[in-house]
Amino acid sequence: MPVNDHMNAEKVLIHDIDELKTKLGKVIIVSLIVHVFKQALVIHADQPVDLIMISVVVLLLAVSLYLTEKMSACARCDTQTKKLLSNLEGE
Repeated sequence: MPVNDHMNAEKVLIHDIDELKTKLGKVIIVSLIVHVFKQALVIHADQPVDLIMISVVVLLLAVSLYLTEKMSACARCDTQTKKLLSNLEGE
């Protein structure tokens, strides 16, 4: 198996329900981002407030992606720590 296929397969594997929820949440957020940008292309900003509202929405989406990634990284660290501890206890 080539290295790239192995790396892609690792991204798809789900080991527990929390990992499934995290990945599903990321998919939902990305689909919201796509929808927001599609709508942003057809919105006519007549007032400066309209532009501010669009930028607030984009900022909130960016923050949600950032927080989701931080939570995912924290969950991965917890999973790795649990595996390491269980390996140490088994020895």
